[in-house]
Amino acid sequence: MKELEEKVRYRREQIEDDVIGIVTGMIRDWDEDFSGAVKGETQLIADLDFPSLDIAVLVAEIHRFYQQKHLPFERVFLSNGLPARDIQVAALVDFLYEYLND
Repeated sequence: MKELEEKVRYRREQIEDDVIGIVTGMIRDWDEDFSGAVKGETQLIADLDFPSLDIAVLVAEIHRFYQQKHLPFERVFLSNGLPARDIQVAALVDFLYEYLND
């Protein structure tokens, strides 16, 4: 158990706060249709109307924030080789938790 605790560098709750902060910062000035707070259940496309350019900017912001250059985002944004229909913030957090603590 101690080995697992030593291996975890990023807590899931902190990653969720970080991702929500990044997304909220992106939509703060331009999304008047979304009311409420960004949460784990929030969907990038259905709820926030993220086009592919905004998803690319989000990926770049996450790379910059965590100072990681080679996170395999295709694992979360592609399903069977095709673009995922939508992505929940929680799925992005789960992905980052796994790869940042690997």
